[in-house]
Amino acid sequence: MKITKVLALLLLAALLFSLSACGSAGEAAEKSEAAAAPAESGNAEEAPAEAANDSAEAAHITIGRVGTGLGGLDAAYLNGDFAAAGLDVERISFSSGSDAVAALISGDIDLFLGSYEHVLRQLENGLDIRAYALIANRQSYQLVTKTDAPYQSLTDLKGANVGVTKAGSQSDSVLRKILREAGVDPETEVEIINGGTGATIVAALDSGSVDAAMVSDPTVSELLASGEYRILHNPDYETAGLVLVAKTDWAKQNAEAFRTLLKVIKTENGAIAEKPEDFLEIFRTDYPDLDEGVLLQAIKNNTAITPADLKLTQAAADEVQQTQLEQGTVKNEYGLDQTYDESYLPE
Repeated sequence: MKITKVLALLLLAALLFSLSACGSAGEAAEKSEAAAAPAESGNAEEAPAEAANDSAEAAHITIGRVGTGLGGLDAAYLNGDFAAAGLDVERISFSSGSDAVAALISGDIDLFLGSYEHVLRQLENGLDIRAYALIANRQSYQLVTKTDAPYQSLTDLKGANVGVTKAGSQSDSVLRKILREAGVDPETEVEIINGGTGATIVAALDSGSVDAAMVSDPTVSELLASGEYRILHNPDYETAGLVLVAKTDWAKQNAEAFRTLLKVIKTENGAIAEKPEDFLEIFRTDYPDLDEGVLLQAIKNNTAITPADLKLTQAAADEVQQTQLEQGTVKNEYGLDQTYDESYLPE
């Protein structure tokens, strides 16, 4: 009898335990389903903490450019404004535009700040890329030579060695254009030499390896301030000097981050234009040894060629395309609808 009661009690305990376990499992399943379900409209505060943390993670964007610069993109990178906007921007410096384009094609960088001509050339090669913002409406290179050099005009350069950053880059294209316009054949009457940028091209000028060279700011301002160099020719005409370039797939997949980046650049450009002196210490990071007066002048020079709205004009695009057609680097004409997309620009 006692054994029977004991067995009954054990069976009852087992039954109660089973029911309890089933209830706990059901509650756990309900909680799991609730957590996995998307938040209803108006109930964003109930979303899991993990999702909020993921959305707050900074978007990583890699930007390639030739050397360093003095505009909104570089300022926002240096002073932390990109980071404040939720962007993790990595800036990579190249010695020439053609090298940077190769990195864009291979996927090593997301964006390229360079000449509009690269967009035309890569469309010719079948690559689906676009220009998305106009960063400079003048080309950034000037032709300099030593103050005591015998050259007084472009025609005097016949037989001379002239330096560019690298064959196929903007400095090379512009040099060939201005030489042809002056009646000098760049293929047979001058020797065009790859000279790099910054200190590298200055060393070539100082040593006499090149007689003149295409140089951009702040190097131009520094050379002029020294009194040892002068401008032989300044190609000052409206053109798509610098544009921000990306593959179309990348732009679509990173639309929100891309719009944020362009908005920060536009805002930064406006701040530099209003008070360039406030950015001296910011740009000092990239140019620690540059005289303050020279640096300030270079910043102002850059601001003068920066369009406030970042929009590419038909005239600027046509100028580059005509030059490329004349030089034979592209064979087809492209409309702005094929080369440019302004839909990511801020209002």
